[in-house]
Amino acid sequence: MEKRKLIACIMNCPENIYQQRVMDGLLARCDDYGYDLAVFAPMVNIAHFYKDYLYAECNIFELINFEMFDAVVVVGLPFVNMDDTSMHRRVEKLLKKRCRKPVVSLDIPMGDHHTIYTDDRSAFVKITKHVVDVHKCKNIYFLAGSQREGVEDVRLAGFLDGMELCGREVKEEQVFFGDYWYSSGQQLAARIVSGELAVPDAVICASDHMAIGLTNALIEGGISVPEQVIVTGFDATQEALINDCSITTYAPDNFKLAVDAIDHIRSVIEPFAPVLPYEDNNDNNLFIGLSCGCQVDYRHILQRLNSSLFKMNRDFSDDTVHNNQDLSGLFESYMLEALTESKSPEECLCNIDQQVYLIHPIDHFYLCLRPNWLDTNSMQKDGYPRKMRCTIHAVSAEMQQRGDVNYFHTDDDRMLFDTKLMLPALYEERDKSNVFYFVPVHFQQNTLGYAVLQCESCKNIKLGSVFRNWMRNVNNALEMARVNNRLVDDSEIDKMTGLKNRRGMENALKELMYNAGDQHYCYAIVFDLDGLKHINDNYGHNEGDYAISSVARAVAKVTGVGEIAVRAGGDEFYLIGVSDHITEKTLIDKVSRYRAAVDEINHVSGKPYEIGASVGFSMKKLIVPDIVSDVIREADKHMYVCKAENKKSRR
Repeated sequence: MEKRKLIACIMNCPENIYQQRVMDGLLARCDDYGYDLAVFAPMVNIAHFYKDYLYAECNIFELINFEMFDAVVVVGLPFVNMDDTSMHRRVEKLLKKRCRKPVVSLDIPMGDHHTIYTDDRSAFVKITKHVVDVHKCKNIYFLAGSQREGVEDVRLAGFLDGMELCGREVKEEQVFFGDYWYSSGQQLAARIVSGELAVPDAVICASDHMAIGLTNALIEGGISVPEQVIVTGFDATQEALINDCSITTYAPDNFKLAVDAIDHIRSVIEPFAPVLPYEDNNDNNLFIGLSCGCQVDYRHILQRLNSSLFKMNRDFSDDTVHNNQDLSGLFESYMLEALTESKSPEECLCNIDQQVYLIHPIDHFYLCLRPNWLDTNSMQKDGYPRKMRCTIHAVSAEMQQRGDVNYFHTDDDRMLFDTKLMLPALYEERDKSNVFYFVPVHFQQNTLGYAVLQCESCKNIKLGSVFRNWMRNVNNALEMARVNNRLVDDSEIDKMTGLKNRRGMENALKELMYNAGDQHYCYAIVFDLDGLKHINDNYGHNEGDYAISSVARAVAKVTGVGEIAVRAGGDEFYLIGVSDHITEKTLIDKVSRYRAAVDEINHVSGKPYEIGASVGFSMKKLIVPDIVSDVIREADKHMYVCKAENKKSRR
C-alpha cells in the first residue's frame, strides 16, 4: 500500500468561526484526496491577556517535525491582532529555520511562501449590489479596517467594484477607516449622531463587530436602524446574529480558501494527480438580519443559537449531540470534582480516561506526558524532551466493543517513544484519511506534554469550546496530581535514602495486599547496619550517614517490581513483598545480590572502614490478617542471630 500523504496545519484558537470554516474545507478536501491531516493548535486567541499562558500554549509548535510531513498549511490570519504581529513572526521564524517542505499560507503572507486569499472582493460586490439594487440606497458609507492591512484593500476594492457596477460614484469622504472592532463603529456613529457627518442611507462595514458597534450606538443616539440607516457587516459571526438588532452579514467563502490550499499542495506534491473541480455555492452566504429591512433569516439565527446556548435541561438520551455544542453536558458532568478527588497520579490518569466520553464523537484520544512530569522541581518552558510517554489511549465505545484496539491508561516506561515521531499512530495504515489535533498540556508556563484527538476526516469533527474547557480541567488536574504526589513523597519518603518510611510502607502495603489471594506469600528481608557507632565515633556522623545511604542503595538495587524498600529506623531497613511464586531460594539469592552490591561499594569507596549489615528473612502464607507483622518479627529474629555471629567474627 502506498504511504498516505500527511499534511501539517498550523493555526490557533480553532473554535473561532473563521478557523472552523477553514477546517471544514481542509477536512473535506483531505478526505477527497485520501490525505491525513495533523493540526497543531494553541487553544487561545493571540490577544489573550495572560501572556505566560499564551506562550505555553504556543509551545505546541515546537513539537512539529517538519521532515515527517509532505506539506504545511498555515492559517495565518489569526496570528495577527491589530498591531501585534509577534506570533506571526514566531511562526514565520519557525518555518524559515526548520521547514523545507512546501508551505501554503492563508489570507496573510508568511515569509516568501505561497499565499492564498479568500475572495472577499467578490463578496463585497454582492453586499454592495444588495444595498443598492434591493434597498435603492444612494448615499453609502464604507467603514473599512486599518489602512495597514492588506486584506482591507481587497474588501474596499470589492465595495468600489460594486458601486461602479451599479453606476454609483464613490467620493473620498464616504470611506472611513477603523480597526475591525466595536469601537470603530461607535466612533463613526458618534460623528453621525452629533451632526458632524450627514446621515447616510447605508453603511457597509468590513467586519461584524464594527457593524454591531455602529448599529447599537446609532439606535442609542436616536437614529433608527434600518428605517433611517441600513447597516451590513461581514463574517457572519455569532455576535452579529444574536445582537438586539441582528446584523445583515456575509459569510466569507473560507471553505473554498482551504480547498484551494489543498489543491495547490496536491499540484506540488503529486503533479500528475488530478485536481477535483470545486462546486461554488456562495450565493447562499448572505444572511439577513434586522439591520437592512429584508425578511430576516430566523432559521439560520435559531440554528446558531441552538449550537451556542447552555441548555439548562439537557436531553441526556440524545446521542446525536455534537461535543462542541454540548457545554451543558460538560458543566453538568462534575468532571472537575471527579478529577479533584484523585488520590494518586495513577488514579488521576484513570479519572481523566473516564471523562473522555465528554469529548466524543472521536475515534482516539491520546495523552502524552514528559517522563518526569511528576517532578515538581522540573520546568519545561521551551520545546519537549527527547522522549515522551503515552499515558492514556482512549477509544470510542464502538472500537471498545470490537476489541481490536489496545486502549489503556498507565504511567509505564513501556509506553515511551521518540518525540520526533510526535505520535506513533500517525504512521499506522488506515482505510480512510484521518485528522489528528495536537493541543498543548501545561500548567501556566510549565509544559507537561500534549494531547491528541484522532478521528476520520469524513466525520468533520472540529475543536470547540467544550474541548478547550475540558482540556483546562485536565491541565489543572495534572498539576494537582503533581503537587499531591510531592506532598505524599514528603510524608512517606525518607529524605536521606529515598526509601519509604514507615508511613509510606503502610500505605504501599495496602496496595500490595489489595489483589493478594490465599495462595500468595508475604516475605520480608531485614537489614541492620553493623558498626554504625564505631563509624560515628571514629570518623564522624557524616561518614555514618554515608554508611546508612550505602546500605540503602544496596537494598534498593535488589528490590524488584511489586516490592517495597523501607528505612524502618536509624540503621534498619526492610525489603517487603507479596507474591504467589516466591521461594526461600529466591530470598537467599536476593541476600547474595545485596552482599555483592555492598562489596562493590566497599571496593570503590576508598573509605578506611568497611560497610556491612546483618540480614535475616522470613516468608509466610497469607492466612491471617496481621501476617506482615509476624513475618517482619521473624525476619528480625534471624537478623539478630546473624548480628551476633558477625560480632563474634569481628573479635
